[in-house]
Amino acid sequence: MASAADRLQDRVIEDTEKSVSRGRDVAVDAPTGSGKSRMFSKMTENAIKKGERTIILNNRKNLARQAAMNIKKWSDTDLSVSIGVEGNFDQSGDIVSTTVQTANLHIDEMKKYDRVVVDEGHHALEDNIDYTDILDALHERNPDIRMIAASATFPDGMKGMYPAFREADRHVITFEEAIEAKLIDLPVTITPSERLKNGKTIEEMVIGSQRKGFGSDAEGIGTSIRKALPDDWVETSAWHYAKNLSDRQSLSFFDTVKEAEAFAKEVGEHGLEVRTIHSGRKSADNDRALEDFAARRIQGLVSVDMLSEGYDIDARGLFVGKKTTSLKEFRQIIGRGARSFGEDKSEKTLMIDMGASTHMHGNITAQADINNLAKNIESTSRQTIDLSPESEQARAIWRPVEGGRAYAATIDNTVVYAIPNDKGYIAMQSLKDRKGHRIQLLDIEGERKGRPSREAFRSWSEDAIRRSERSLARIMSKEGGVDSLIAEDWSRNAVSVNRNIEMMRAPQMIMQQGMGR
Repeated sequence: MASAADRLQDRVIEDTEKSVSRGRDVAVDAPTGSGKSRMFSKMTENAIKKGERTIILNNRKNLARQAAMNIKKWSDTDLSVSIGVEGNFDQSGDIVSTTVQTANLHIDEMKKYDRVVVDEGHHALEDNIDYTDILDALHERNPDIRMIAASATFPDGMKGMYPAFREADRHVITFEEAIEAKLIDLPVTITPSERLKNGKTIEEMVIGSQRKGFGSDAEGIGTSIRKALPDDWVETSAWHYAKNLSDRQSLSFFDTVKEAEAFAKEVGEHGLEVRTIHSGRKSADNDRALEDFAARRIQGLVSVDMLSEGYDIDARGLFVGKKTTSLKEFRQIIGRGARSFGEDKSEKTLMIDMGASTHMHGNITAQADINNLAKNIESTSRQTIDLSPESEQARAIWRPVEGGRAYAATIDNTVVYAIPNDKGYIAMQSLKDRKGHRIQLLDIEGERKGRPSREAFRSWSEDAIRRSERSLARIMSKEGGVDSLIAEDWSRNAVSVNRNIEMMRAPQMIMQQGMGR
């Protein structure tokens, strides 16, 4: 009997095959650890059964080799797989797994393929010539080639992606689905509250930056944190590592080689053997460190730029020494410790974040809750969530106020109120400017101000949720979260909201009374 994990992956495989049969390209959007390797392998196997050839594009040589091994691991038949790495481009197999760098070196020798699969597909941007050149060449050789990309971190709305993927059918596995199928299990996060030289914690510095209107990715926040670090920060970081992660194999992530090497040396003073792995080391040394970690001969790996994406490597401890990360990089790092492989974990992964990432982006549980809604909105094959304010499925966003007479949500850095009526909603938002706090009717293009139709408001809400995914995760991560923010705004603006409701309803009541006469 197929496991829940297999059934979830098989759904995406089936949806992809349906899209391909209709002549559509595909973007598979799934969290790190949800089994993209198995899905790719089955897709390439399906292609061979149809007499089709597939080329798999990878951004690193180890990933090209890993993809080839995974295809043979997951296939039910003996497949012919060849590899292209380090300038050697073997196209003899029915399936070719290659780096984009090697493929570009031999672009004039490129054979005809029926499918191209792009692993870590978020790299296939329209301004990344490593990808655009090879994808264009493949399409030139076969205008009917179908393109499939997979990633856990596609850009919002697929902006900037190679055109085929920007317009592709999008098949999604949400965090919620991956967790229920026991493919992933989100880690527990600890953010040590250490005082810096300026007397502030990193959390206080991030909050201060956000209050000044710089947002969560304020330019310079990482530099400000780095300048404020005490001289013994390496020793402090190593102490937290030894205190929390000495009983489990762990992966650590740093901004620079110098920081990684210093940290590894200091952790060694606690009697724990960890090794650095980065592009500045010889490939043989990196490979040996990976092999020793897999064989449990060492306690941990310390990485700068090599482990945050792509590797099928798992750990029960994560240590984030990076001062800041993009949301994309942060989720990739978390994914290194979130894999469950379709089974119950014996213990939760523990993540120690010594930097600003959790404070900037929100904890991963809150991110997952919001991401579930956003991905269901974007999915081509599935949209099963009703995001109207009255829906119980939308409770992560919309909260009832005034006994359910109205609903409120923290969207677009403000509180939005929606009051259902016969034709749609009475909608308004809470604003703060130089004149103070006030309530303003919501203006949606093409709709009567403050009186959008149900469909127009639903569409606006979906777009707003996508835009606000990051800020919502941050709010939900804080004590009291969304409920606290809405309660505070409601206590301030309830009178104004109710006054606006009565004013908006008054014309209707007067008209109805006139018709009664």
